[in-house]
Amino acid sequence: MRWYFLLAMCVIVGLIAARQVPVSGAPVPLVVRLSDHGSGGPLAGIVTITTISAAARRITTVTHRANAEGVASIVVPAGSVRIVAWSNGYSPVQLEADVSSAITKTVPLQPSGGIAGTLVDENGGPVFGSVRLKPTGRSGSPFVLSTHTDAAGQFLIRNVATNTRYEASVNPDSCPAVDGGQISLTPGERRSDVVLRTVACSP
Repeated sequence: MRWYFLLAMCVIVGLIAARQVPVSGAPVPLVVRLSDHGSGGPLAGIVTITTISAAARRITTVTHRANAEGVASIVVPAGSVRIVAWSNGYSPVQLEADVSSAITKTVPLQPSGGIAGTLVDENGGPVFGSVRLKPTGRSGSPFVLSTHTDAAGQFLIRNVATNTRYEASVNPDSCPAVDGGQISLTPGERRSDVVLRTVACSP
C-alpha cells in the first residue's frame, strides 16, 4: 500500500512539473509592445520574430504588425528568439529573448535620425558614387543603409538609427570601397554637414 502511495505522489509531482516547464519547442504566447522612448505612448509598427530550432536545424522568420495600441500577439516555439521591431519615423531595435513561458516584452523605440552630406575627392570636387553605413557591434539597429550621390556628390540617408554607431564606407563608381570613418547620432538628430572623402583610383 505504501509503495502505491509513493508511486502516485511521483506521478503527481511529474505532472505538475510538466505543466510548469514547457517542452522545448512547445507553443508559447509572446506579446510585444512598442512604445515611444520619451513619452511611453504606444506605437503601431512591425515586429519580426526569428526562431532557431537546433533539433530541426531550421531558422524561421515571421513578421507581425503591432496595432494602434502598440501590441503584437504572437505564438512562438519555446526557446530563444530574436526580435526586431520598428515603427515609421523610429529607429529599429533588435533584442534577444528567452521564451520559456508566456511573457510580454516592451520595446521602447527612439526617433530615427537622418544624415545628409557630400562625397568629395582629394581636391574637394564632387564624386558620384555610393555611401554605405554598416552598424558596428551586435546592439541597436541590424540594418545596413546605403544610397547613391547625385551629380553634385550630395547624398541623403533617412531612418538612421540613433542608438547605433555606424562605419561609413564610400564607393566611387568603378573604384574599391574606402573607409569613411564612424558616424553616430543622438536621438532624433539630423545632420546635413557630413563630408566624406575618397581617393583617386584607376578604373
